[in-house]
Amino acid sequence: MEVIEKARKRAKELEAELNKLREFIAVYDALEGGGDEILSGSTTPKTEIGRKKTGSRPEKIVRFAENWIKEIGEPMTRTELVEAAERNGLTVGGSDKSKNMGTILWRSDRFYNIDGRGYWPKDAPPWDGNSLL
Repeated sequence: MEVIEKARKRAKELEAELNKLREFIAVYDALEGGGDEILSGSTTPKTEIGRKKTGSRPEKIVRFAENWIKEIGEPMTRTELVEAAERNGLTVGGSDKSKNMGTILWRSDRFYNIDGRGYWPKDAPPWDGNSLL
């Protein structure tokens, strides 16, 4: 009996590791623009390739963030951007939406992260701490 219990335990460990690898691959594919949506991070198979897609494309999210921040006129945090994007019909996937937003913005290389304030588009005039220069 001890041998079979060890085998069952090892099988569960391997299954958990495989699920983590599938999730990593799915997130990497989504961030590289491999589909129409950002992946939710779930390991529940929902499509023929075993991924559940629930988010908007990274390019749409980046474009939205640039335009929204410029319109608001001040830096915005990841959480503020997720809330604004979703109020405006976009969906940020993942179990940690704020983290996913940060990853999308960082990978785009189109934003500065102003310490303690949030993200600011590189192509916008410098932010002076109160308003646009």
